[in-house]
Amino acid sequence: MKISKFNPTSGINAKAHRKESAYVGSYLVVTPDMGVQIDLRIYETKAKTYACVWLTAKAPKGDLANGSGSAGGYGYHLTSAAVHSAFKAAGIEIDGLSGVGSTGIEKALVMVAAQMGHKKVTVFNTHP
Repeated sequence: MKISKFNPTSGINAKAHRKESAYVGSYLVVTPDMGVQIDLRIYETKAKTYACVWLTAKAPKGDLANGSGSAGGYGYHLTSAAVHSAFKAAGIEIDGLSGVGSTGIEKALVMVAAQMGHKKVTVFNTHP
């Protein structure tokens, strides 16, 4: 897995992808000195899995990034596919993320945090 593009942008479609009644959990990337740097929320309906991501610290070039995405169907890990789509909407391409599972999601979050300049981070996986 690697980051092939890092051009943070605002690409969230919260109306289509943020399903509060279907919230199943989140991943928070926290630094010791600055708090939450990445907030990734996961939502699941019967038909699709959705992800919304916010990079809460100023990324390189002073950009604040966010994005959202979804994945549906069968035969692969929907959550990591939705997360891949959300990062892509935020201007961050992570090759090898789609369909890899929750361990891959955590690895991708650490990689993105490092790209943002945060070397020492903790990833929390929360549940409702």
